[in-house]
Amino acid sequence: RPPISTLFPYTTLFRSSPELYLMLGNLYEDIGKYLETEKYYLRYLEQKPDDGHIQFALGHIAYYRTGNYHLALRCLDLALALLPKKEIYKISKAYEYKADIALQELEFENAVKFYSETIAYQDAVAASVNDKKTEIADLSLKIRDLKSSLLRDQTFEQYEEYENFMDKRGRLETELRQIENEYNKLNAGRVRWNIAYSLERMEKLTEAIKYYRDAIAFDYNPNRARQKIINLELKIKRGY
Repeated sequence: RPPISTLFPYTTLFRSSPELYLMLGNLYEDIGKYLETEKYYLRYLEQKPDDGHIQFALGHIAYYRTGNYHLALRCLDLALALLPKKEIYKISKAYEYKADIALQELEFENAVKFYSETIAYQDAVAASVNDKKTEIADLSLKIRDLKSSLLRDQTFEQYEEYENFMDKRGRLETELRQIENEYNKLNAGRVRWNIAYSLERMEKLTEAIKYYRDAIAFDYNPNRARQKIINLELKIKRGY
């Protein structure tokens, strides 16, 4: 079967429509040919360097699929500079990938720094989850009171308001599920475990214990974390 690129032989067409490079990259990603994905994303970004979303996508591919850490770090830094602040998920993951690379390179101080940035964005998502839950709870109280009034007083002119509240609660619950799904993808427990491990390697044992406890709170490697805490507390007590 001829390569996908032979289906589009017109170079001038690509120059005038860089989105065709993006389309090719997406097609190659769909069939798992990530080096080709990387190549065509790079060609797209030569003409559209300010596309923070594709800088992030290429950073992810380079880190997670092709192991090109130099390219990954370059793209992730550009993504962090270009993405709008509302893109909390992508910004958090960009810092997480940078931290993962630093950890694999045994750059523990940088790993802690970048994971800490990740946590700041994770906390923002967690706060939005709590805010959404509070909004839904308040609306549910209004719905309950209005429903009681409708049944008690048979003031059916308020039924439209009741339906509007029900529709709004449905939308909020959908938004909440989406936010919770994004939060679960942020690997809160794993990030805290990796900070703890990095701090342990830096001999910052008391701080490491705190993050191992946080990992337990997120139910990430809880048994190993408890054993780590015991060992570190003994090491602190002995002084060596």
